[in-house]
Amino acid sequence: MNGSPRRFDEEGRRFMIEEVWETFKEAKNIVIVSPAPPDVDSICSCLLLDKLFSHRGMGIPRPHQFFCAQKPTARDNTLLKFVEPKLDLFFSTLPTEYIMPLLIVIVDYGSFNTCGITPREMPYHYFIGLDEHPGPIEDFPINGIQLCDPRMPSTTALIYEMFRQKCFPITQEIATYVALGIMADTGRMTNSKANVHAFRIMTDCLNKGILWEEIQEAAAPKMTPQRLEVWIKAKEYLNYQTNFVSLIVYKKTLTAWGGTKKDIETFFGTYMCALEGIDIAVLIYEQDDGTWKISFRSKGKRNNQAAELAKKFGGGGHSNAAIAIYQGVPFDAERMTISFLQE
Repeated sequence: MNGSPRRFDEEGRRFMIEEVWETFKEAKNIVIVSPAPPDVDSICSCLLLDKLFSHRGMGIPRPHQFFCAQKPTARDNTLLKFVEPKLDLFFSTLPTEYIMPLLIVIVDYGSFNTCGITPREMPYHYFIGLDEHPGPIEDFPINGIQLCDPRMPSTTALIYEMFRQKCFPITQEIATYVALGIMADTGRMTNSKANVHAFRIMTDCLNKGILWEEIQEAAAPKMTPQRLEVWIKAKEYLNYQTNFVSLIVYKKTLTAWGGTKKDIETFFGTYMCALEGIDIAVLIYEQDDGTWKISFRSKGKRNNQAAELAKKFGGGGHSNAAIAIYQGVPFDAERMTISFLQE
């Protein structure tokens, strides 16, 4: 596939929403794709589109199916307990029984490397990308539209704005999906993405009667004595550089600590990313298949560099939160990251 993707112009968002909406209405067969590993925002964005394509406002219900290369479970995040019955809707293989061509709608994607699909091998399909990253991604196919708005705190918030523009009815269920995505991506309304749009939309969701206290409780970090022990041990393995901190965790090491993947991810998100004077935090974690998941977070003077770093490893994501899958030696990835930062 050659050429450039159709670009999102912030001033023309209303026009872009109209174009995306008309494409939705004309589609006969739709696959809704979440990146892998899935997160709360991507799952809830998929469920918002499920409500849209199942609604008579689309003329007739549109046949659609969910795809995520890594099947989501409620164990991935405590906020997913609110949508647990819906997680069985996701398939980890692309459908083959649908009439071609497909409309493939990808949410919260950052990069196709995280989606488990290869657009250049799918020239007869049409793609729509919905995300809040700062601009169009370079590997987006020419046969598609990217609707991006960096002002939005989450992809669910972007879809909410599309619903509002088209006067689509906002129910309590829809408001819950929107709020869950915002809570997850803004770090419980505490990070830099918790802007005026986040509070405005969250207020709208509260007015729809979402279960705010329960959502707050589910989003709050959980600290057990066992998790605290893991954190204490992990702290000893931190590699500090100027404005940079990283941690490499082998599966066997985590097992020896008596910890879980969630323990170490919480340590990364809650402790490493909050360290004063640190602009870049990196977690390099061994996965079950022997590859390494690299998580990047950026803030301060390097607030927009996480996605740039992930791209160096074939990954992607948002400007200040991104991931990549790496198949080499983890210490090489750490050294490469430091080298990239020194360029």
